[in-house]
Amino acid sequence: MVTVASLVVVSAIGGCSSDDDPDIEAAFSARFEQPTTGPTTCPVQAVHFEDRSTGEPTSWEWIFGDASRSSEQNPTWETNAVTAEVTLTVRRDGASDSVTKRITTHEC
Repeated sequence: MVTVASLVVVSAIGGCSSDDDPDIEAAFSARFEQPTTGPTTCPVQAVHFEDRSTGEPTSWEWIFGDASRSSEQNPTWETNAVTAEVTLTVRRDGASDSVTKRITTHEC
């Protein structure tokens, strides 16, 4: 059995955008899965990210705390990291915006 819980976002580290289109803005939310069987509920098995960007981006670049990457709009990251930085960069027609968040997936 797997329990899905909300991910704690510790802090937004920052972001940047191009001057070409101030209407595009990177944003995301996340939730994680933890096993509920065994001696402990840690570590997290997967973090599910949801793109919440505005401005109708047409491409996504995610960089996760272990340097793995995804170009999916709403990726899943398999990890056992307790804390990590995650960066999302969104693009449309030459404009881009990025946001980096430091996340805590669980406290064991």
